[in-house]
Amino acid sequence: MIFEEGDSLKPVRVLIVDDHRDGADCLGLLIEELGHEVKVTYGGRQALDVATTFQADLFLVDLCMPDVDGCSLVKQLRSSRPFAHSTIIAITGHAGEKHKTLALQTGFNAVLLKPVTYSRIKAALASVAAPILENTPGSPRFPENFEAGRHLRLGANGWKPRTEWWASTSKKPN
Repeated sequence: MIFEEGDSLKPVRVLIVDDHRDGADCLGLLIEELGHEVKVTYGGRQALDVATTFQADLFLVDLCMPDVDGCSLVKQLRSSRPFAHSTIIAITGHAGEKHKTLALQTGFNAVLLKPVTYSRIKAALASVAAPILENTPGSPRFPENFEAGRHLRLGANGWKPRTEWWASTSKKPN
């Protein structure tokens, strides 16, 4: 069974970190409209203070900020046990391969270029949100080690299994 784009997803707690207040606030409003919980911070220091109490599922972090840059922030988050395996995505206006490589080597899970598109935001949210499935006949059943972000991808026609995962397991959804 394939998840359709309109299927419900578990609400995600998102921490946005960007020194451009208007852009950060707009992104926060968009994500809230999609049914998720959002905290917006305007710098790395503020994000560190908020992170421990908010416990985000997903961090969207600008790379270039005046107080603590995104790479320094992600290093600090990764060194903290609660955030060692969190999904942290860089958002940046720098399109160069150098910035992308640096971000990934520093510990970001992915890099999104500004302006970030609606579909990429939805895909980022879906990568950490487990689909909410009703207990109805025909609902897919997944193996215990199933993780939506690793095993599904958002394609042009909705949710699709990641073929490399299906090929590596004998358990397939009903």
